[in-house]
Amino acid sequence: WEPVVGESGRRGEFFGELKIPKDESAGVRYVWAKAKEAGGEESSGSFTYEISEYKKPAFDLTIDGSRDEYVKGDMISLALGGYRFDGKPFRNEEVTMRVYALDYYETEKALYSKSFKLNSWGGMCGGGLDGEYYGEEIFTTGLTLDAEGKAVFAFDTVILNKKYSQMLTFIIEKKDRSGNTITTAKPAIVHLGELNIFISTPKPATTKGIPPKIF
Repeated sequence: WEPVVGESGRRGEFFGELKIPKDESAGVRYVWAKAKEAGGEESSGSFTYEISEYKKPAFDLTIDGSRDEYVKGDMISLALGGYRFDGKPFRNEEVTMRVYALDYYETEKALYSKSFKLNSWGGMCGGGLDGEYYGEEIFTTGLTLDAEGKAVFAFDTVILNKKYSQMLTFIIEKKDRSGNTITTAKPAIVHLGELNIFISTPKPATTKGIPPKIF
């Protein structure tokens, strides 16, 4: 099928619209535009879009925890739940629990900005992967919700063997009848110890004979 192209602009750009047929199948589509000047080389541009059919799932999942921060050695207890949109509990259904871990840098958080989401792959420079990245998957298990659509998941932080504090992400998931994965996530920080000592110098260099100020 062909796009409907409007008039070109002053700078040579053109615009228009793509009318998607109602019976078009789901999938990824690519659109190319090509132009060639008289006696010149051909140039082109493209963009990608996806056609998908939205089907509302019949249920939703929840994760609740009493705390957001822990110390290594603590037991993390999470209340899991599931409910159908018709008001009934998502009873006797099996769900998957996944636990991911990222290094959590206490020093940068305390001295620079608590809003930074620092980890071993991004850091303060803002590099890293596209999209949300939860880190390394360290634990997976299956759980069955009870007759009220509830379950309790306990995670012992003793098993964490990294030398840094950890940012954990707990994800509960279940595929619906359409094959879509329904997920809910809950983050938690696990500090390596109860106390942290930080040293910050306001200047990278000092004057000879004058001791640096330590804060």
